[in-house]
Amino acid sequence: MDGPWQIGHMFATEYGLKASDAARQMRYVDPSLKLIACGSSGPGMPTYLEWDREVSNSAMTTSTGFRYTAILTTPRPPEAIALNSCNDLTMDRQIAETVAVCDLVRGHKRSPKKLWLSFDEWNVWYANAAATPSTARKPKPLTYLKRSTTWKTPFSSWLAQHMIRNSDRVKLACPPTDNVIAPIMTNADGLFRQTIYYPYNWALQFARGAAAECSSGIFDYDVKGLDQVPHLDVAASHNAAEGSVTAFILNRDLQKPTT
Repeated sequence: MDGPWQIGHMFATEYGLKASDAARQMRYVDPSLKLIACGSSGPGMPTYLEWDREVSNSAMTTSTGFRYTAILTTPRPPEAIALNSCNDLTMDRQIAETVAVCDLVRGHKRSPKKLWLSFDEWNVWYANAAATPSTARKPKPLTYLKRSTTWKTPFSSWLAQHMIRNSDRVKLACPPTDNVIAPIMTNADGLFRQTIYYPYNWALQFARGAAAECSSGIFDYDVKGLDQVPHLDVAASHNAAEGSVTAFILNRDLQKPTT
């Protein structure tokens, strides 16, 4: 709602009041509803975090969660390989910053409620050129899709691992299923799975039970514009019912394997 390109765009205070009023009316019909307020469209917005503060201040008592978008643009390889291998960390930062704002409002209101986060759209965008109004609605050739997905695959894994690690506050996350970066696509022969489908499917299939805290113990390295980046990205889950532990591990070192 904070994007000027969006239908129904409005200021944060106005939206917060409307969302709170709508929530009250819906709960008259069904008090058990879990309602999600719209957070900022992303860290690139000039209203980022301030929008979240104003909306959560208005909607804290009527909302259960906050909705966000995380679409990462990967610089084209090989010109920016070092940045590509850690660009996913911007999602971790977005989660931490948003949780901090929600908890700030929670503290000001002396409320016991912890708002949780919902990523209604998350994925990786890798384009050869930025979209313009004249090209944004033109269908992309199949070669474009194939060329982009191979490099996007580890990013899809990293984003899923961030959400596993932050599952105490990220309760809902849906990848887009209806555009050029969807995990399942169509062509003249029917449906086909992009490479990014598989890490998403593995996370859904094997990340069961409770998220486990873990550390790789591998030395970090420096990337310009970011904090120190770990060579190994690790997330894990413990399924007490089955007595199993599942670890998701990705190596960021592009020169050698890490053991």
